[in-house]
Amino acid sequence: MKEGTGHANDVHRDEAFCSLPRRAPRPLRPDLGPDRAALIQLLQTKWVNGTVLHYYFFDKPTDGEQVMFNDGTTRFVSWAGTDPAKTVVRQAFQSWKAIPLGLEFKEVTDRSEAEVRIGFMDGDGSWSYIGREILNQATDRRTMNFGWDITAPGESDTAIHEIGHTIGFPHEH
Repeated sequence: MKEGTGHANDVHRDEAFCSLPRRAPRPLRPDLGPDRAALIQLLQTKWVNGTVLHYYFFDKPTDGEQVMFNDGTTRFVSWAGTDPAKTVVRQAFQSWKAIPLGLEFKEVTDRSEAEVRIGFMDGDGSWSYIGREILNQATDRRTMNFGWDITAPGESDTAIHEIGHTIGFPHEH
């Protein structure tokens, strides 16, 4: 596993944690004051009130990627999830919708209509791009992944956590 990139070299791993994709800081003019630059960096991924975020679950047999394992072998690993895992994610979106954030969430069946494209690639960590960063990803790429069984007891919080990133929250640390 390439640490923190959100892409797998090896889908076997023993630890489960959120691995946000790495991103370079936004280049800013050198003459900006430090307070203004910090504010721009902080707010650049936030959504405008009233935004409707459309989400899509990868579901085709061709949705996935070739993964190289530590022993040099490769195989195709699917991004498609089970119906129970999708239900956990739908419920997590409902949990966020219950909070008056000024955002709406709508499931769509066409990935070209979705800002949020969700995969379930086992072993690739659970991660999401933060806020509007998802708009910079190609429509055939994931913007959120669940890399372990989120239907297991206590794991529904993983879906709530990753959706939190998508709506613009970084890690608290």
